[in-house]
Amino acid sequence: MADSTDIWSVESNDAVHISLVTPNKTLHTFHPKFTYSIFGEEESIFGYQGLKINVKYHASDMRPLLQITYNKKFPAVGTTEPTDLKPILEAYLPKTKEHEYHLWILMVKKRLYKHNKDMLIQLDRTDRIQKLEEVTGGVEADYARLLRDFDKRIKGPAVAAPLVISNGKRNPPDEVEEVGEPSAKKVKFS
Repeated sequence: MADSTDIWSVESNDAVHISLVTPNKTLHTFHPKFTYSIFGEEESIFGYQGLKINVKYHASDMRPLLQITYNKKFPAVGTTEPTDLKPILEAYLPKTKEHEYHLWILMVKKRLYKHNKDMLIQLDRTDRIQKLEEVTGGVEADYARLLRDFDKRIKGPAVAAPLVISNGKRNPPDEVEEVGEPSAKKVKFS
């Protein structure tokens, strides 16, 4: 027969989800390989069923947002209580206000509205909200593009292609003039 504490224990590596997010999109999510430094050698959390711990880092400034959800919580019996997760996890996160994540979206929308007020005022309320959501999505797409470009630069070649200067002209890396003769030939790199 299974121990009754097994139904109230959760593997911490499976319960924790770490994500990189923008206001309307999750860019990447993963489970940590090890959580023993936070939850002990057993990497187990007692007192919850269906536990999910989301630690979301905002892509623009890496501010964290902690979200803890569960289906059931163990009722305290004497000195046996469920693990108090929030103070344990907050000790490993920088101090921020939980609502700051949502404030960023509001700041972007406010800035967009301020700069496009004349056009937006002509739209009815639902169209105005839809337009702001579309543009906010465009800002998120820009963040995603910047992250992809950054990733490519890090994983790309260590040395950039040479830029040859001859006769005072700059040539792109795929076309280089052979220097030395007055009638220089162009050589293409493949």
